[in-house]
Amino acid sequence: MVTDGFTGRRPVRASVFQLLELPLAEVISHAVWLYFRFPLSYWEVEELMLQRGVVVSYILVQGVVR
Repeated sequence: MVTDGFTGRRPVRASVFQLLELPLAEVISHAVWLYFRFPLSYWEVEELMLQRGVVVSYILVQGVVR
């Protein structure tokens, strides 16, 4: 086991998804596209985005759509 030498604990590895940074405008536009392209509710759009590792509130999607 590899330790950091100071605390004796293993170093924390970053997840692949944590390393990926998406521009906010691109994320919002994809959420709005999902809403208009498919017969989805705001909550369903939020859930689909969450399954892809992106946290977007349904209130944000609703505010952009209106």
